[in-house]
Amino acid sequence: MYQLRTSYWSARSHLTSVVDVINFAEKFGANTNKIERRLGSVREVVSVAESLYIHHRYETARETIRKVDSSILKIEEEAIQMKDRALLWIYVVERT
Repeated sequence: MYQLRTSYWSARSHLTSVVDVINFAEKFGANTNKIERRLGSVREVVSVAESLYIHHRYETARETIRKVDSSILKIEEEAIQMKDRALLWIYVVERT
């Protein structure tokens, strides 16, 4: 039970981190639509997993949140790459 609750906390924390990176990149003109759509899908799955937990379906909830963790990490990597590209573009424009 503790591990499952910790997984939810971790997923929510990573989601917040991704949203922060997306917001930062968006301020520099990055197109965030693709990542935001994927993030919306992940949020829906997290909500489903939380509902499963509330209804005492712990094993299914654990499997669902595990799948979400790997998805969040991939989205987080893409968001950081997007941010880096946006900042590189600004650097190149400012240097010339």
